[in-house]
Amino acid sequence: MKILSVFTFAITIAATISLSAQVNRSFDGSNNNLNHVTWGSANSHFNNFISTGFADKISEPTGKNRPNPRIISNKVFGQSSFIPSNRKLTDFGWSFGQFIDHDISFNNDNHDEAIPIHIPACDNAFDPLCKGEAIIPMKRSKSDPATGTSINNPRKNINDITHFIDGSGVYGSDALTADWLRSKVDGKLKMSEGGFLPFNTTDGEFTSPIDPNAPFMLIEGEAPVRHFIAGDVRANEQPSLTSIHTLFLREHNRICDELITIHPEWNDEELYHKARKMVGATIQSIVYNEWLPALGVNVDPYTGYDATVNPSIMNVFSAAAFRLGHTLVNDQIIRLDKNGDSYSYGSIHLKEAFFNPMIVYEEGGIDPIFRGMASQMQQTFDTKVVDALRNFLFGLPGYGGLDLVSINIHRGRERGLLDYNSIRAEFGLPKKTNFKQISSNSKLTDALNDVYNEDINNIDPWVGMLSEDMMEGSAVGELITAILKKQFTDLRDGDRYFFMNDAGLTEEEKQILNRSKLSDVIMRNTDVDTMQENVFFMSLEDSDNATVGIEMTGFENFKTLDIQAYPNPVAKFFTISVASLEYMNAQFIISDLSGKVLMQEDLQIQSGNNEFNFQLDDSFIHGVYVIRLEGENGRGNLKIIKR
Repeated sequence: MKILSVFTFAITIAATISLSAQVNRSFDGSNNNLNHVTWGSANSHFNNFISTGFADKISEPTGKNRPNPRIISNKVFGQSSFIPSNRKLTDFGWSFGQFIDHDISFNNDNHDEAIPIHIPACDNAFDPLCKGEAIIPMKRSKSDPATGTSINNPRKNINDITHFIDGSGVYGSDALTADWLRSKVDGKLKMSEGGFLPFNTTDGEFTSPIDPNAPFMLIEGEAPVRHFIAGDVRANEQPSLTSIHTLFLREHNRICDELITIHPEWNDEELYHKARKMVGATIQSIVYNEWLPALGVNVDPYTGYDATVNPSIMNVFSAAAFRLGHTLVNDQIIRLDKNGDSYSYGSIHLKEAFFNPMIVYEEGGIDPIFRGMASQMQQTFDTKVVDALRNFLFGLPGYGGLDLVSINIHRGRERGLLDYNSIRAEFGLPKKTNFKQISSNSKLTDALNDVYNEDINNIDPWVGMLSEDMMEGSAVGELITAILKKQFTDLRDGDRYFFMNDAGLTEEEKQILNRSKLSDVIMRNTDVDTMQENVFFMSLEDSDNATVGIEMTGFENFKTLDIQAYPNPVAKFFTISVASLEYMNAQFIISDLSGKVLMQEDLQIQSGNNEFNFQLDDSFIHGVYVIRLEGENGRGNLKIIKR
């Protein structure tokens, strides 16, 4: 494992600071704002911000006159083919987004309040025998029992973890979890052999006895008795998420090693808190300087801490807007070896990966997963969700399998969210007056019009948000952009410990951290040695330059042709995705930058989405190549990078 010294000179500067004078975050997020000590703390209320939409204005779920969630799921969200990201974003887009979601928001279930989703009879996936008795089990979200008593005191839900982007997914949101995760030696966190997260055992090693006092972790289905422990209870949910948790655990311990070398007299407490501060700052920097811009969400420049800003997570953000990632997820997590070839254990089908941490531990670790994440394009923002989430979430239908689409729709109703149009109005956006104003996709608007019985003011918020056309230069629509921009601005400006304001960091350290990239953290803590600088985009170059250009002549429908290559950079095997409105014959050509043709093949492109698999032979050395697709009525070009 490589140890790079990007932070070395920053830590050298830090060595001159008296750590005893530093003020660190509390584990539960309390006392961040000295005037409002519970703002942003664990077990505090979500911020309603907008009006509540409960049916009785108190606590009763809304949407009783709306269609059954599963009907909406089947009519609007079914997906049969890969739909690539419009911005050529990689799987790091949704995976890192899930990691951040789990760092700032967790509203656990109230097990005493069941609100099952009744499945329509003869549903192909959930009721194939037409018994008419199938349900998707679901509970209402935990709320403050002191709320929901009157119109003046409507139900308020509770965020179980800190609201801040503070690395609580690494360290925990309470002192007991944080203490268990510490090794108590040299400031480091517990780590199992091989550089993995600690297991729920007495010393964190896989073969040791189970520790009955290990922090609780969510484990669904027939997951192994031994599982990983991290700061967030969902860390075992799927392999790419587990890998990111592992990455920042390693980064903490790596920073401790550098601190020990430079300042050997620091004790365990000093080393731990300094490393924790720097890891949290690194995560913040990646969020604001890489991940949000990759989505096309640009917050205003930072002007400093504002004690009047409530940083708490908005209910509409948690229950609807930030569930946007569910449409971006791929059915498979691909794994690649050092040469960029398919890894010996193969790719992982998502429906087989839920709560199966042994995939990471026993099948080569996090390196093959990160290579695959950087090489596979995520899905685009739309109303399409892969079957692994829509029909097989956590298991087969009837055996733990759930429909995340139905759950998201039902969740918005039980959390008391207003309808889609009303939420637009409360965020200062004009209401839509007809379905065709929401999206330019006529099939989608026809489906919405049909399923909501022509009532545009009755659309569920999550459905409406995902139906909107993406904004220019963005991966998301107008309403989600507005909600994300406000939420992440508040999380930054209302955080006294935001890294650019943190008195425990020198100005030099702040500037170094402000330039931190996720690729830096990966290459410091793994054996991955080739990766694009910005791992959120497919190309080694800026995403806007990834496409050489598409030249069209005549044939109006051909103008909608979209060509993508993934993975890109390419090692040996790759796939070309072509979207076309018409059948056409075309010739596939690969040439070098001088124009010399190195490979060509005839293709038949069908109407709709097409995928073609190719293999590069050993004559293709490292470098840039141009793919040309020449058809009867036009042509398209695309650059690929051979590594």
